Parts: sequence; C-alpha cells; structure tokens
Amino acid sequence: APTAFVRLTAAIAARKLPHLRTLEIATMYTDTAVPLPVVGMELHAPELQALLLPGSYIGDTGIHIVAQLKKSANNSLLQLNLNDGNLTCGGIEVVAETLLHPSCQLQTLDLSINGCQEQGASCLVKSLKAGCSLTKLNLRDTMLNDTALEMIGDALTSSCCQLIELDLSDNGFGDEGVRNIARALTNPACQLNVLLFDGNYLHKVGAKSLHDEVTSAETPMCLSRLYLRDNEFGRAGAQWIMMLLNSPNCKLNYISLAGNDIPTTHPFGQKEVDVSL
Repeated sequence: APTAFVRLTAAIAARKLPHLRTLEIATMYTDTAVPLPVVGMELHAPELQALLLPGSYIGDTGIHIVAQLKKSANNSLLQLNLNDGNLTCGGIEVVAETLLHPSCQLQTLDLSINGCQEQGASCLVKSLKAGCSLTKLNLRDTMLNDTALEMIGDALTSSCCQLIELDLSDNGFGDEGVRNIARALTNPACQLNVLLFDGNYLHKVGAKSLHDEVTSAETPMCLSRLYLRDNEFGRAGAQWIMMLLNSPNCKLNYISLAGNDIPTTHPFGQKEVDVSL
C-alpha cells in the first residue's frame, strides 16, 4: 500500500488533470500523510468537485493541506469526505475555519468517526451560524455530548444556517439531547429536512420529549424524514411516536424506528414507518 500510494502521489503531482471531478483514496493507512496528492491537485485539478478520503487517517497535520485546497482561488470543491480521518477537535477547528473562507463552496461534509467532541462542535456551530455554504453534515460517532447537541440545535435556529441534512447517529446522546433538537426543529428558521439520530440512548422519555416539544410548538416541525433506528423506545415509546405522527405539527412522511423492539404490527396510521429489523 505505501508503494502504491507514493506512485499515486507522483502521478497526480506530475500530470495536469484539468477535468478531474472526483478523487477517492479510501482506507489507505500509510506512514506518509494522505493529503500529499492534494498539493498536486491544488495546482492541476481546478475542476475537482469531490475529494473522498474515507478511512485514510489524514490526521490534524494533513488537514491543513486540504484546507489550503479549499481556499485556493480556483476552488470548485463541493464534497469532502474525511470519515475516520483520525482528526481531533484541533483538526475539526481547521475545517470549521476553512468553511468561512470566501472561496469555499463546500456543500457536503462527512466528519464521521472523528474526535470532534464539544470543542470541535463549537467551532462548527460558529461557521454554520455565520452562513457557511454547508447543506449536508455528517457527525456520526464524533464523541458529541448533550452540551454539543444543544449548541448544534441553537445553530439550526439561525437564519444563516443552510443545513438540510444532518447525521448525529452513534454519539450516545440521552433523552435530554433529543429535547434540545426537537425545540430547534419547530423553529421557523430551521431548514432541516432529514435528521439521522440512530444508535443513541433514547428511551420512552425521549420519545415523549420529542412528542411534547413538537405538539406544543406554535409552528410545525420542518423535518420530512427522521431516522431513530437502534434506540430503546420499546412499545411505550412507540405510543408517543404514534401520537406525534398524528399531530398537525408533524410533517414527517417517513420515519425509521427499526431496532427499537417495536412489533411490526404496531399501528402508525397513514405515515410511512419502518420498524423492521
């Protein structure tokens, strides 16, 4: 793998690639930083729109080179995947700062399986509230806590935030976390259409909180698709979800509750509900 990586680096650096639109370097663990080819792309691939580096262990050092790519004058990058990139909150901070650069047009950002934590979330929130171009953000399994979730919920209520899709799965949020997000979802400024909240620790209390926040709000919930797979709602939580779906404030047309120990025969009215395993 290291030899192949070095060859790839040299090939990209040596050739002009004016029409390259997508580059994926996946799961390539090496002793050299994955972003080395990016130095060549900054100069020779002005039309690059998607840079996909899932599992490449880019690290906080390497992220600085990617940041320079997004700041370049001929930048056309719209999608960046840094899944499992060995980033700490320091690396996330660099990404967040880059999002505010005038030439940055990034719309889709995948930071899943990195060490974002509360500090990194705070930096991302500042960028979202300042009107960065992001519309899709993946923060699955990024060590976020309920405080981070409260900050993210606050960002969603900003009129400058453009997010329409957000993944907060596998972060271990509790029932209080879903209450903070639910408040944001009924704010008129929130534009979110799709929310993934799978694999957290939500029980029937969380289901009730979601119901109470949405049904008591003055404006309808903005979401059209909600994913709550692999939580711990059970039958009691399913009752609260069913009442939520029957509320005029609920505009969902799809919700997934798979992996919550809910019988597949449970009545949910006319809404499309997935409770399969």
